[in-house]
Amino acid sequence: MPIHDRLAEYLAEHPIAQDEREAVVTLMLVTMYADKKLTLEENATLQRYEKLIKWDSGMSLGYFFGNTIATVRSAMRDDAKLETLIQESCRKIHSDAIRTLTIKACNDMTGADFKREASELAVLKRIVAALGG
Repeated sequence: MPIHDRLAEYLAEHPIAQDEREAVVTLMLVTMYADKKLTLEENATLQRYEKLIKWDSGMSLGYFFGNTIATVRSAMRDDAKLETLIQESCRKIHSDAIRTLTIKACNDMTGADFKREASELAVLKRIVAALGG
C-alpha cells in the first residue's frame, strides 16, 4: 500500500486538531517557498496533502493560505523570523504520527519538482530538528 494511502487511512481513523493542520500546511509552505521558485508540481503536492488533512476551521483554507503565504514570504527575508515561524509551527504539533506526516509532507515538497535545492534541504533539516527528529 503506498504511503499516501496509509496516511489517508490513518487520518481517517485519527482526526487531527486544527492547530496541527495549520502547522502542517504552514511548514509545507515554508518548504515550498525555500527555493524562491513555485512550480506546478509543488502546488499539486500541496493540494494532495490538503485533501488528506481535511480543513475544519471557521476561516476558509483560501483565507488561511493568503495570510500564511504573506507570513512565510516575509520570514524568508529574515532568518530570525523564519526560525520563529518554524519553531512556533512545530510546537503546535502534538502527536508523533503528525510529526511523521509533517516530515513526509515537507520531504515530498522538496522533491516535488524533481530538483532538491540546497535551500529546500536546509529548511527541511531545520523543520526535522524543530520536530525533535
